[in-house]
Amino acid sequence: MQEVIFDFSLSLSALEEDKKLKLKELDLWGLKELAEGKIFIFFEPKRTYLILDEIGIIDYLIQFRSVISSIDSGIHETFSVSSDYYNGSLTYSLKAGGDFFIRDDWGVKIKTNYYAFKKAVKKFDKDSMQELLLIYPELAENKNFQELLAHQFS
Repeated sequence: MQEVIFDFSLSLSALEEDKKLKLKELDLWGLKELAEGKIFIFFEPKRTYLILDEIGIIDYLIQFRSVISSIDSGIHETFSVSSDYYNGSLTYSLKAGGDFFIRDDWGVKIKTNYYAFKKAVKKFDKDSMQELLLIYPELAENKNFQELLAHQFS
């Protein structure tokens, strides 16, 4: 089976800006704009990858949840889009047999196994939410972030 690996990095300038916010009081839209950076998606054994640049990490975690939920409910063509509509938009397509196609804004198309992708998204979601709590400890007191934690994948 193919392996899919996710990782993220945060922009240092965004971290500095985030320090000025009252993290405890952010609503869902504020959380989506928090933690701006890049998400890297690696596909093994082919050594191909996608980079989602200048996006809100929490925003994309929510969108990945939506993609998995849509596909699992029978919608086999879906998408995710960054908040600025210019960077980091992806379209997804599930074909018979579990072949999963991901296409970015630049026309790069990657074929992988849906179940490997889903497993990687779940792990990335869990790990990233915990890392964000370490980076932004005040989020532990944010009711909207707690709601996101409560509705992680089972």
